[in-house]
Amino acid sequence: WKFVKKYKKDISEKDHPIFDKLVGYAIKYFNDVIKKNKKYKKPNSDEIQKVVYMTYHDIDMIPQQVLDDLKKYCHGYKVEIYRHQSCEDFLYKYYGANVMQLFGELDPSKKSTFWALCRLYVDGGYYLDISKKFTGHISDLPCSTKTVNMSHTGQNLVAISSKPLASAL
Repeated sequence: WKFVKKYKKDISEKDHPIFDKLVGYAIKYFNDVIKKNKKYKKPNSDEIQKVVYMTYHDIDMIPQQVLDDLKKYCHGYKVEIYRHQSCEDFLYKYYGANVMQLFGELDPSKKSTFWALCRLYVDGGYYLDISKKFTGHISDLPCSTKTVNMSHTGQNLVAISSKPLASAL
């Protein structure tokens, strides 16, 4: 019913008993037939969206070397850099006020990782810590590096394909 109420806030199970039974049947069918037969596969490198997400407290103050490295090592990928307020706006839009408030209460050193996982869950892609030191083009990373949350050679790198992979892990 939570899903139904997302689209019709004033609907009640008590006022619509037949619809309530249909919702129950749909959930039972999903659990008995669809869910147990659903298989998720690991994505290959072509299935991960070619977008790189980063955060920085003041976009106008990003060191020039970082911007130069992004152009060089992320060529062919869309790069999106979010400031604190943009992170909050995103969290509010996709996860609601409670998650946005939680983000605001986190230790500053944890905020970017929390936001990155929330961001990647929505669309997939790559998250790179702003201090990442590049050793080659992002597409040269081994495919297994791109499909799990990990620390790559001491730098924060997270890359996932989309919701299904995250749900399956």
